[in-house]
Amino acid sequence: MDVSLVILIVAAVAVAFLVFGPLRHVREREARWGGVAEALGGKLQGGEVRGEHEGLSVRMGMEWHAEGSQGLGHFCVVRAKVPGPLPPGFVAAPRRWTSGVNRLLASNLFPSGDPALDEMYVFQSDMKAQGQAFLQDAEVKEALRGLLGAGGVAFVEKGQTGFASLGSLSDTEEIQRRFALVGRAARRLAASPASRALAEPSAQAG
Repeated sequence: MDVSLVILIVAAVAVAFLVFGPLRHVREREARWGGVAEALGGKLQGGEVRGEHEGLSVRMGMEWHAEGSQGLGHFCVVRAKVPGPLPPGFVAAPRRWTSGVNRLLASNLFPSGDPALDEMYVFQSDMKAQGQAFLQDAEVKEALRGLLGAGGVAFVEKGQTGFASLGSLSDTEEIQRRFALVGRAARRLAASPASRALAEPSAQAG
């Protein structure tokens, strides 16, 4: 057999493996998640499990995130939208996902003053003083502590609470637990005096 033909066949097989291998895993995961979504009374949409916890919308999907200087990791991420205002651009980023270089380059970082929270999160806000004041609220701190869990990564970003772990997840009870985890934290942030204070100027302006 011609050597060039052998090379072409090997290359075609390699490309097929690279293309169809991941697709097979995605289909298998979506098949599992379809059953999970049904068990939770939700639905599978756009590759995500869409459901709710006590009336609050919650979703679960796979996302790539950088783990500091360790490269990318494929995480199963559960998110819930905070039903109330947060400081502009407020972020409680997982320290595990941020590198020392990124922290040095950022100009709007600040500590919470709580060693347990500062060990897990890197805080920032577009309005630094407002973000710092928000973090002094005891209810806000309790909501952030409530997100922390063994073997996972907690965060707040883009007005959402989140919890992530490496690899796919298909255990319905564990998914329910995580829906409850992010849902409770989202509601607690929104119910905090600091969030209600942020809503007052908007209400008065309307």
